[in-house]
Amino acid sequence: MPKGAQLCPCLSGRTYSDCCGRFAESPMRSGDASAQEAHASLRRHLLEMVRVSAGMQELWFSCIDNLSDPLRSAFDEPSNQQAFLDHFLWDWFKKYSEARPIVRVARFFEPTDLRLANHLDSWSLAPTEPWVVQGFGNGRWHLMQLGCHREVEVMESFAPQDWKIGDALLTRILHHAGHDFAGLHTARFHGSAGVHRLESFWNALAKKFGFAPQTRLRPDIHNEIWLALHEDLLGFALGVAPSTTEPKANPSPGGSKPLGEAILDTPLAELAGQTPMAASKNELGRLRLRKWLDQQTLAGFDTEKVRKRLKV
Repeated sequence: MPKGAQLCPCLSGRTYSDCCGRFAESPMRSGDASAQEAHASLRRHLLEMVRVSAGMQELWFSCIDNLSDPLRSAFDEPSNQQAFLDHFLWDWFKKYSEARPIVRVARFFEPTDLRLANHLDSWSLAPTEPWVVQGFGNGRWHLMQLGCHREVEVMESFAPQDWKIGDALLTRILHHAGHDFAGLHTARFHGSAGVHRLESFWNALAKKFGFAPQTRLRPDIHNEIWLALHEDLLGFALGVAPSTTEPKANPSPGGSKPLGEAILDTPLAELAGQTPMAASKNELGRLRLRKWLDQQTLAGFDTEKVRKRLKV
């Protein structure tokens, strides 16, 4: 298949030539650039991040595996995949040390653009926040954050959006080459009703997770709530209702068959070929391990002793 006919690796659903292809040879500048040059450079950065993400496939699959069932069911929709990629690049990888290859990726590109590593790190601290569109001028949108009323001027990261003054947006603000951009995925909520809906949801999340609505969230400070909070935001942006399914009751250990400790040194496909003991040594392995042990519990096994041995 000719290169131009391939689907774009950024998961937009469009062909490479109609999407990121025209940005593939754009210069990546170290200093402040014009708005147009910065836009092309940002596209180049994002494209390269996706291109090298083969080294993070295990983490990506773990991210998808650990989504709630309603969100995972929405993953196959091409129109939703930008939102999931955004969630992965700027929420998921920051918390888990196994995702650090993305930092090495940034350093690999330093000879081309010395600021790329800093951009990636600052982007990972950019939370998804609620905004109101206040105006447009000189190619930039004027936005105000709903909680703290902070104001910014941003460009759009990808194709022009059908935003209107008075709309509410759920997006990130990414700084690159001297300019601010809306994040990879932006959810729009129309008019005053959309603003009220997004503001109400944000206030409800603040109450649920115990932070003030005007707080600027950071994964290094609010580490314990980060992923759960942003999964709720992701579901809200995609219009996916939270799961109302009651969790299955775990069988009583007294009536369960003990899970044999010989399994500790047995390679398992569910753990990507690792033994449970080896998987317990890293965060990504522990994620898989907890999921597998939960399945064993639901199957009727008493996993308490094995969990204690593995410390999960």
